[in-house]
Amino acid sequence: MINGIAKNHGINGVISNYAQWHHDRNLVDGATDNAQFEKLLEEVIELYMCINPRKASSVATNEIMEMVAKLHHKGRIKTESDKSNLPDAIGDINVVLVNYSERHGFTMLNAFNRSWGDIKDRKGMMIDGMFVKEADL
Repeated sequence: MINGIAKNHGINGVISNYAQWHHDRNLVDGATDNAQFEKLLEEVIELYMCINPRKASSVATNEIMEMVAKLHHKGRIKTESDKSNLPDAIGDINVVLVNYSERHGFTMLNAFNRSWGDIKDRKGMMIDGMFVKEADL
């Protein structure tokens, strides 16, 4: 098992770094839930493109829209949820991410450290409740 406790030792420190990073950039109090969901969706699409390299963005867009329509048709888009279910929803996202990392041979700590290295010194600004990195301004 790749994601055993011993191999993820230290993950709490990285999570604390992420939390502080968000506070330092006013993303906790200054962002909106919808803006942060849009950012999450952007990252999910980036994951989709990683597992489907060289796919045209227009093709990927259509495929993702078809997936959403399929989930809707199957009744998989839950409408009875409210913010009290937020911890479960976030946990469920992480369950799937652990599966991806396990299947592809790296720990969540590896993934967290890689992204921490990418963002730790990132500069940018808040636009419409979303942090936009300096390179994208």
